[in-house]
Amino acid sequence: MPKIPIYESRLDLTEEAPAPRLTSTPPAVTVSQALGEMGEVLTEIGLKFRKADVARQLAQAELSLRRQLEQLELEALTDNNEYDEEEFNQQYISKLSGIKQAELKKLTYPEAKNEFLNLFDRYSISSEINLKKIHRQKIIDLGRGAFEALETDLISSYARIDDQKAKEVYKDQIIKEINKAYETGFLKPQEKKEKLTKLDYNLQKAQIYYDILYKPEEALQELQKGTVGFFNKISEKERMEFIDEIRTRLDRIKRENKQAIAVAQNQNELEDLKRFWAGELTVEEVKRQIEEGKIGRPFGLSLIKNLQNPVRKERPLIEQLTKYNELVERKNELLGKGGSFDKITRYRADALKAVQEGYITESQFKDLFSDTADIAFKNKEFRNALKKSKLFSSSYTTPEEQVKVKAELYGNVLQKVITGKKPQEALIEAINEKLEEDIYAAGDTKNFLQDKRIVKKINELRAQGKSDKEIAVFLRKAGYNPKFYDIKE
Repeated sequence: MPKIPIYESRLDLTEEAPAPRLTSTPPAVTVSQALGEMGEVLTEIGLKFRKADVARQLAQAELSLRRQLEQLELEALTDNNEYDEEEFNQQYISKLSGIKQAELKKLTYPEAKNEFLNLFDRYSISSEINLKKIHRQKIIDLGRGAFEALETDLISSYARIDDQKAKEVYKDQIIKEINKAYETGFLKPQEKKEKLTKLDYNLQKAQIYYDILYKPEEALQELQKGTVGFFNKISEKERMEFIDEIRTRLDRIKRENKQAIAVAQNQNELEDLKRFWAGELTVEEVKRQIEEGKIGRPFGLSLIKNLQNPVRKERPLIEQLTKYNELVERKNELLGKGGSFDKITRYRADALKAVQEGYITESQFKDLFSDTADIAFKNKEFRNALKKSKLFSSSYTTPEEQVKVKAELYGNVLQKVITGKKPQEALIEAINEKLEEDIYAAGDTKNFLQDKRIVKKINELRAQGKSDKEIAVFLRKAGYNPKFYDIKE
């Protein structure tokens, strides 16, 4: 019997994961139950959001409130207006309600508004207290300022009054004002005690300051008495400082008075000179001015001598010229150094005496004391011109010639300057005129013409920009002395 073949198709199958086996069916969930659970979750989320938003609004409202209250207190602190209590409440306290209402409008939740009202009550009470403290302090400061101004005024009045009984009245008034300031709160207990304790000291110190200005001699005498004098509350150190200050002031007053007297006397003497030459001054008037200190005594006595004896003595020419030279050089030195009034008035007196004794002429005196001459003698260039005149005169042989040439140059230069020429220009002209005079006197017209050519050449060289040193070399080579032409070597 034939063999039936075995079926082997399973050998060709691949292995697969076993299929899951189903258990029992899960319990069913109703729609209504699911919706209920979802509603609870959403309600919880909504409550949390509301709570967070309420907290946010409250935080913002609190911050805004604090800033507004701080700004309000700052405004009250920096406000310089003077308010009474009602005005201050209207200006500042009443604003608290407005701040509250403005912040409440920003809140959207009832619970936020209720919580804010609790916050506002706490903050507003504190702020109101601060505002009232500020107002109270301002009132105290204003009252204290008014008290201090009144106290200062009373102390000043005390110092200005000489009568002792009147001083006691002012002192009593000051004590009353101190007590009143303490009672109204303008002064603290310690401040009141200190003011009353130091009152005598402060009154004496105010008296010293007043007396230094108006009665320094009396203040000095009282301070030097020490503790037995009027200023017995002043310490020894302060006493010595005040004494030094008073002595310094007295010295300054003395100098200022002396200067003021000198200025007045100087003006009076200048006026007297004008009237003297005009024939309007009398001996009696001059004597009265001397007695009243309106003019210097030496000057006044010289005026009197001239008025009493108008006849001039005749003096040898050399004596006249010598005296004139002396007066010119003396004034040159006096004004060049800024001499004191004592020296100036004595110089005027000596010059008047020289006129009365015939040493100088009226014209010479007027030239010396003209306004233009006074300005010229203060000019350095003019003083140098006089020194060069003196140097030029020293080149002459005999002392008499030197005196004559110097007087001639002094007078000539001064007159030229008075007429408006510059000192250097006046000096050159005066020297050239003197040289021409000498050449003509010697009859040496040839040399005179030669000298003219030299002066012309010097001017040409200067026009070319040559220096004095270069011109001096030229003159030396030509056989001329540069100093005769006012050339510096």
